[in-house]
Amino acid sequence: VALFSSDNNGVLLQLPTVAAGGASSAQGFVIFGVGTQANNALGAAYVVPVNATTGYFTTLYKGRQLRKSFMDSGSNGLFFNDASLSTSCNTAAFGFYCPTTIQSLTASIQLATTTVPVAFTIANADNLFKVSNYAFGNLGGTLDNNSFDWGLPFFFGRSVFTVIEGHSVGSTNGPFYAFTN
Repeated sequence: VALFSSDNNGVLLQLPTVAAGGASSAQGFVIFGVGTQANNALGAAYVVPVNATTGYFTTLYKGRQLRKSFMDSGSNGLFFNDASLSTSCNTAAFGFYCPTTIQSLTASIQLATTTVPVAFTIANADNLFKVSNYAFGNLGGTLDNNSFDWGLPFFFGRSVFTVIEGHSVGSTNGPFYAFTN
């Protein structure tokens, strides 16, 4: 993207919401450039500054500061450490959460001067994997104590922007993420 002659400062990923039981597929849009055309404007999106060296930002979850947080549409779930969520899953769902009921949770993403709460749900991975779906908005699994991987479920129903280091949108310099909530 950075080598394009225009619309080269980042990308916008837009995906639809998916039902609680998942969807067989999800079609969305990858739009090149951020704030360069009418269809890729930041608007009222929340801007998430990141460490220019690591690409990480901070997530606040259950009183902990998870300083190695990142957004990754290539991760099939939300990955974070929560000992209160059951990991008693079948072998096919090893490493995922399998609570007996769907859990409604909230974490907050650190912005420049404030935080923004993000509500999400975690369903039983064993139950999700029993159906013939591939796109899940409520799949979650374990990760280390310092990280929160805002994977694909975070992207469903949102516009998520990634601005490249050395580029800017208006007066805001990259690298940064931004998202609608």
